[in-house]
Amino acid sequence: MELVTPLRQLVGPAMNCLADPDLFQPAAELFSDVLSNYSSFFTEEHYNTLASLFESPWAAEHYQRLLHGNHHEDGISFGLLMLAYGDAKVQDLMHGTDARSQGFLEKLTGLLAADGYLVADDTVFVPALEFWSTFIETMVDNIYSDEEDTESWKPLAERHLKAVILNSWRKIQWPPAEVFAEWDSTERTAFNDARKDVSDMLQSVFTLEGSSLVSFFADLFLRVLPTQNWAELEAAAFCLGALADCISEDARNDHVLSNVFSSPFFQLLGQAHGPIPLRLRQTGLALIEKYCEYFERNAQYLPDALNLLFGALGDPVLGGPCARSISTLCSSCRSILTGEAGAFINHYKTIRGSQVLDSLAEERIVQSIASIVQAIKEEGHRLDMFEELYNFLKKDFELAIQLQAQPNILNLSHPDFLRGLETPHPPAVPSAEEIALHIALRSLRCLASMAKGMQDVKEHPIDLDSEPAPHDPNSRLSRLQADIMRVLAGVQSAFGASGEAVEIICNIFRAGFSETEPGPFVFHPDVVTDYFVQQRYETPRIGTLLSTVCSYVGSLYRGPKALVPPQLTRLLPWVISIIQGMPGRSSL
Repeated sequence: MELVTPLRQLVGPAMNCLADPDLFQPAAELFSDVLSNYSSFFTEEHYNTLASLFESPWAAEHYQRLLHGNHHEDGISFGLLMLAYGDAKVQDLMHGTDARSQGFLEKLTGLLAADGYLVADDTVFVPALEFWSTFIETMVDNIYSDEEDTESWKPLAERHLKAVILNSWRKIQWPPAEVFAEWDSTERTAFNDARKDVSDMLQSVFTLEGSSLVSFFADLFLRVLPTQNWAELEAAAFCLGALADCISEDARNDHVLSNVFSSPFFQLLGQAHGPIPLRLRQTGLALIEKYCEYFERNAQYLPDALNLLFGALGDPVLGGPCARSISTLCSSCRSILTGEAGAFINHYKTIRGSQVLDSLAEERIVQSIASIVQAIKEEGHRLDMFEELYNFLKKDFELAIQLQAQPNILNLSHPDFLRGLETPHPPAVPSAEEIALHIALRSLRCLASMAKGMQDVKEHPIDLDSEPAPHDPNSRLSRLQADIMRVLAGVQSAFGASGEAVEIICNIFRAGFSETEPGPFVFHPDVVTDYFVQQRYETPRIGTLLSTVCSYVGSLYRGPKALVPPQLTRLLPWVISIIQGMPGRSSL
């Protein structure tokens, strides 16, 4: 404390340095640092002097230069000085209804509207947004304080928030493609990060404004749509997506969202060669996924939304995100979509036959359709749909085994061979054996995804004393399971050296271990046991096999039973033999 008073006497001379062009930048950085890290150092007199300085013609000149392109050196230093002062006095500014406080806050909203593209040209936007995020958090804390009287200052603060929201919406609009192409990777990443920061800020504003914020962006979206200003429309759609976590589970906003999702925009979005640019297509399709709960409540829009997503799967850029959105919607709304299972299988058939589909996207599509099939109540129809989907994968398994045996059948122009692979160009052309393994692994992963999709998502009471249903080898379900087992055995026989193949087969088995209801992947315990006891210690990833057996044994017990399952009496000797066969484990 003894040093503080003499140091405070230096504030006046240091402040005079701000007016010296040669000393301005270091002086501004010094004041910004002290305001940010030791704001109590300054007295109220110092703060009043700084406030007067910001009202001076000198400050007005610096401010205008900053707004109109001077984002480097002294320009950004002046902006950061303003923001540091705002941070230090955020409570007083928020509560202040006087002209000085309101004028300064208006200048801080203006920092969000400086000339130039975000990040690449405009470097003050991000720190300005950080200030306003702090301001909003402070508002929330004060408004929800029991002792706080907000009537005098809240309307004025909300007026500034409207300007913050509007300026942020304008600033996050994508630049033209040719401009964005000139940016380096750092600038592109920073631009996307800034958009995420705006998304976080809007979620905080929602705490204060509620549904009126949703209506604002929905109205903005619909107002911009006829003008075909795609950058503005994309930014409005992005902001609507940012609010999804706040409102997607609340039906009170459904009437507003319905105006958006029933608009002509989504008809345009479905046109493969329509006017909608790629980035807007990406944001529009992502909007569907973000409002999954809305579509669950408003099933009349769901089939059209999914057909739109299926239609975009063939796009090399949109395919992956669309597959993810389809997976999310189908899993969440499976019981609503059972009547569409056949149509979605036909979509999948078309995509397989005409496009090179990304492997991960294909896995998600298969899992999505399987989840709908699982929700079909009538067993015969459910198995019909399952078998129709499964037969596509079975065809791929057969192709992989045939190609392994007959390399001369390889056709590099056929999508069944190359789906999920980049188009090969000489001299980097994979061999028939490599492509055969790729097809086998691709199909195994799809079958594992199908097994996940067929898992029951409903919770059923479990009778701990109940016995498994008797195994009828002649039932349709059992015959289907036997066919799946023959396929798995055939793939492992042909590609047994692949540890990945063994691991995926284990994942397929695991999908049925936790199920309590019959299903295509809920194999009878004897069938599962037969598979494991046929494996030898030379099998790749034997550790994964042993781990899967442990999970399997646990699934045999539905409760504290006194009797040892007969499968255990076969598995224990097998486990011992595996351990004995390992190098260095000649005896137990």
